[in-house]
Amino acid sequence: MSTVSKPWTYTLHLPQDPRAPGIARATLRTVLAAHELSSLTPTAELLAAELLANAHLHTSGPTRSASSAGSRAG
Repeated sequence: MSTVSKPWTYTLHLPQDPRAPGIARATLRTVLAAHELSSLTPTAELLAAELLANAHLHTSGPTRSASSAGSRAG
């Protein structure tokens, strides 16, 4: 029997700070583990770290990181 989980969304507001990518990676690990998606952690962390490091380097304001997923059967 297949189950469908409800879609979910998380938003993390980060200051313009060089520690922001590390905070985002830790939060991402927690969110993925909570949704039993830990196998995605290495790739998701790499992508998030790259995006947030670029945001930190090329912007002057706070950064917002959002994660979401639609329904999935499993």
